Amino acid sequence: MAGASGSESDDESDSGLIRTFDIPDVNATRKDLLDVGDRLKDPGANAQLEMGRLVVENRALRGKLAVFEQTNKKIQNTKGPDVNGYLGGIKTLGKKFGFMQEPWITLAVFTAPPANGSPPHATPADIEAIFKTPKLYRQYLTCAIYDHVPSKYHDLVDWTTFPNFGNNFVKYLNAGRSSAVNTLKANLPKILAECEITNNKGDLLYHPGEDRKGPPSAYPPIFYIAQKKNIQTQLLNPVLPMALRCMIFGPASIADKGNVKPLSTTLGYLWQLPAEGLTIGSICFTLTAIISVLSGVDAQFEEKGKTSGIPFQTYFRGYKKLLMKTAETPGVRNILRVWMTAVFKKVAAAKSLDEPMIADDEAEAAAEAEFAAAMEGMMLGEDPAVENPNPAFDWGQDDVGNVSEPERQIEGGHQEIDQEEQEQELEEEEPVPVATARGRGGGAGRARGGARAVVLDSDEDLDEDLAVVEPRRTGRRRAAVPAVIEPPVQVQKKVSGRKRR
Repeated sequence: MAGASGSESDDESDSGLIRTFDIPDVNATRKDLLDVGDRLKDPGANAQLEMGRLVVENRALRGKLAVFEQTNKKIQNTKGPDVNGYLGGIKTLGKKFGFMQEPWITLAVFTAPPANGSPPHATPADIEAIFKTPKLYRQYLTCAIYDHVPSKYHDLVDWTTFPNFGNNFVKYLNAGRSSAVNTLKANLPKILAECEITNNKGDLLYHPGEDRKGPPSAYPPIFYIAQKKNIQTQLLNPVLPMALRCMIFGPASIADKGNVKPLSTTLGYLWQLPAEGLTIGSICFTLTAIISVLSGVDAQFEEKGKTSGIPFQTYFRGYKKLLMKTAETPGVRNILRVWMTAVFKKVAAAKSLDEPMIADDEAEAAAEAEFAAAMEGMMLGEDPAVENPNPAFDWGQDDVGNVSEPERQIEGGHQEIDQEEQEQELEEEEPVPVATARGRGGGAGRARGGARAVVLDSDEDLDEDLAVVEPRRTGRRRAAVPAVIEPPVQVQKKVSGRKRR
């Protein structure tokens, strides 16, 4: 019988749920129909029980979904319950982290802390591993968040147990990033005027001979004194720290070449930056934001420009990885010292820099040689080849696009800079601690101490083979770097007439 054949096949099935049976044909006898009914009885009852269980489970899930949708609808307008009073500080925590540590993160980094407490981060090799391994990099960001957030909020960081904290943290981080770039966009012409720079935007973005129809170099002319590529003046153009000063202490602070005392109501004071100093992340944010504003192509400051194709996140992480790996070299300490001096000029209770001035010609020559070696490692490598998705657009034009808040977030994964495709404000209830790293003293004839203004945060590659260049000494004295930004008086120490050896 047709029905029997189908039933025997189904009896051998191990599905355990709903079975398929052939309907008896019109010529089936009463006995055939009774046999089919008997065979349907047990699996039918089981299927009915299973369906009942699924209905109950589905009803419960729908109830949970309704609660979730109710509490998370339009998350930008819903902060959720004020657990541990976190709402009093989440706005500042999110904005400060985005500006001082990492401007693009996703909810993927809001997890329980790594089992080992922290990924490696001490040596250049460890730093290299962080930027090469997506999992380690995400762990690094997770640890950075736990370091940034007061301990009383640590139980809220894991998104799976309390999503509102991560949602609001990312929301305010994005808002802070957009606000900072808009401030820079509105005031960059004033900054250039204060620094007496009259070059057009194309000349500030492109070195002579570069194709202005494509993305600019990761190290454009504006990164150098006099806008001319020179290892010894890389990252020392006074426009750079002035831009950072503008974003954290307000546009009024850049008047008179930055010789104006900032208002005590600005973000810099709110974030306690005079006491904490600078972070590597804030420097890298400034470098990346300047390229974005000068290009003026993209409507939003995202990890990769939709129109320009500029890999902003890749550039950011490349600068950051480089400065983290070379933070102890005299050349980079000099860069940090110059930035600190310019950013915190006339700022009350600014962190003192205890790096003494070079004492004699021999020490100066040695320090300059080591500085040059470090800077060669920073710059001399091929810039990333980035395809211009809009070849008809003239990158050298002067129009600056509107930089508005990006809605989407990015995955905090690894990206290589030498690859084409990659992956005011509420007061905190308590200060957010920021770790600092003090430079170690060198040998004879080298500066002692170090700038305590460095925070090792996180992120990527400008050159795949980039490494810290070993110091080298030379008997030939190099020309001194122009003193564009005067060092603070308090860091100078009286030097005896006798040379150190």
